[in-house]
Amino acid sequence: MSYFTKYAPMTTDDLVFHDPKISDLVRGFAEGTFDHHLMMHGPAGSGKTSAAQMILKSRLGEDIESYCFHGKEISEEKIEKLEGLRNYQRSICDRAYFLIDEIDECTKVMRQHLRAFINTNPKVTFICTTNHLSQLQRDDHPFVDRFDTIALLVPSLEDWLPRLMFITAAEGAPISADILRGALAHHATSARTLLREVEKFVAELRPDLVSASNSKGGVKVPTTFKPRLTITPSTAGGRCVP
Repeated sequence: MSYFTKYAPMTTDDLVFHDPKISDLVRGFAEGTFDHHLMMHGPAGSGKTSAAQMILKSRLGEDIESYCFHGKEISEEKIEKLEGLRNYQRSICDRAYFLIDEIDECTKVMRQHLRAFINTNPKVTFICTTNHLSQLQRDDHPFVDRFDTIALLVPSLEDWLPRLMFITAAEGAPISADILRGALAHHATSARTLLREVEKFVAELRPDLVSASNSKGGVKVPTTFKPRLTITPSTAGGRCVP
């Protein structure tokens, strides 16, 4: 199992952001402090989808697949499906929640249908993501105007270090921040790429870890360690459980 899967975020505290204020805002939505429609925007690798999914999980529980959609698949039939899902959720708790990833790939006509759905369903919250907020604002300002917007940037290696140190410690290979900085060469990367590189790093230490365990000695990680593969940059309410 890859680290990207094994260490997928379980709570909002596991998410990595470029700004602590963003973390506080996401936590507020996850905990129900805010129930506004939310649109998270930013470049690929900034954590938009992970944050949106975590908000939905916090509100609905683990089984969120039925309530997640991609912008390009929104159709009149899908919006009719939202009606049924809304009724099901509302039979269990006070609000209904839906996630639409890459809402910019939804046609303007379908966004107009969604806007009508929003206008007639005040107890429904939509959480959307997009890489192209400025384009959406130009093309469909009335739709965007119904959302709170949160701008995300790709987290830096410094932002990631606490999470990476937790992961390496959980793998039995506690590594200092300085060594991780040197090993990862200060590249800001996507979560998937960064975790893959850390997984390789820990794998290279495995023989030393086994040897140290057998001899009851300590594992010495060379401060001059260089990964075999270089990294290339990229880029208020209670919880309702169905």
